Amino acid sequence: MYPSVAEDSGTDKRSAMHLLNRVTNQISSTIEVSSSFSSLAILVYIHEAFKFVEEHPDYAASIISIDNAKEF
Repeated sequence: MYPSVAEDSGTDKRSAMHLLNRVTNQISSTIEVSSSFSSLAILVYIHEAFKFVEEHPDYAASIISIDNAKEF
């Protein structure tokens, strides 16, 4: 592990900031991606969801409670 080289290393404020950042990252488990990449991921997800519904009309009807899932 690499020690901090910040001027305020070891202070209560720096330690608290470090701890809060680690907790936040662990809870959210986020990663940084570009907006274009996240938009593409959403579009692919939506496309695959519609494709699944088209290929499985009985499943679609069961989750949206209609008799003719092809309308969806």
